[in-house]
Amino acid sequence: MRTGTNRQIKTLEGSLASLPEYKGLPAAPVSIRELMDELKAAQHKNQENQKARQQVAILKQDRARKAGEKIRLEAEILKMQEALNQTTRDLERMDWEAQKAETAAELLTDVDTEAIQARIEGAGETNQRIQANQRRAQTAGQLKGFQDESVKLTEQITSVDEEKQARLQAARMPIAGLSLDEGGITYNGIPFEQSSSAEQLRVSVAMGIAMNPTLRVMLIRDGSLLDTDNLRMIAEMAKEGGHQIWIERVGEGEECQVIIEEGEIASREKEAAHEDAA
Repeated sequence: MRTGTNRQIKTLEGSLASLPEYKGLPAAPVSIRELMDELKAAQHKNQENQKARQQVAILKQDRARKAGEKIRLEAEILKMQEALNQTTRDLERMDWEAQKAETAAELLTDVDTEAIQARIEGAGETNQRIQANQRRAQTAGQLKGFQDESVKLTEQITSVDEEKQARLQAARMPIAGLSLDEGGITYNGIPFEQSSSAEQLRVSVAMGIAMNPTLRVMLIRDGSLLDTDNLRMIAEMAKEGGHQIWIERVGEGEECQVIIEEGEIASREKEAAHEDAA
């Protein structure tokens, strides 16, 4: 019986040696439920702690915000105090200026506006008279300008007339007694248009001869109006000047050298006979 017991001991010792041994553990098994309850309690505690820490942070933030508000309010109070002090000084200055202005106002004297009103009422008539004076002065100025211009032009005309007269006096007239002045052409001191027909003819022929020194040929139209004396005078002047003077006449007298009928020479024999006689 002891042998069986020892054998059992051997077996158990072998089994014991093969089993691991964990030291430091409790002898009884751990209760999972108790651990879960403990974990839940720990988590709740930690949450409470976190809330407490968050509350501390919130309180610090609120305190910092209040501190900033305090600084801002103190700055505003300082600013308002400065504004109050400035306003007090402004009021004192304004009181002094108002007193000074009031003292000066007591010495003021109002202007009588009735005289000014009367001047305003009469300003229309006064302005009309002033404008009339201005127009008169302007017209007088224009008149003076035209008068000065007239004097200037008169002096220029006088100078031109004097120069013209000097040139006329120095000019060589084609016939004695012929002159030119402001009234026009005169002959022997008489206006040319008032001279006799013979004098006008003499002057005209003399001027024609003088104006054509190289082409010594002249034509006188309406020669039928000339009498024998005038024809003789023209012939003498032509001979003296070395000119040929052709005279247009209506007729077939001996004084006619060339007879033209219907645009053609009508009598060449008569013309030749007159030339031979000459």
